[in-house]
Amino acid sequence: MDVIEQCYAELGLESLTRDASVTDLQMQSCCRRLLKLREMSVLTTDLTSCRLNVAQFYSVMSDGDIFVPWNFDDVA
Repeated sequence: MDVIEQCYAELGLESLTRDASVTDLQMQSCCRRLLKLREMSVLTTDLTSCRLNVAQFYSVMSDGDIFVPWNFDDVA
């Protein structure tokens, strides 16, 4: 299982996609960081059934899609 599939499964996401401006390596980096934050109990928000999009910006759309930048700032 690659890191993107692992992130999708472990976070219980409905979907995990990337914006066209995000490279595969950037997507993998973002997924590794999300998994690490979850492992460290820093990422405590329940993302089950969320539609997460890795992009260059933060946003929450009216349809519920969540966009996070691939290089988001760590809180820890």
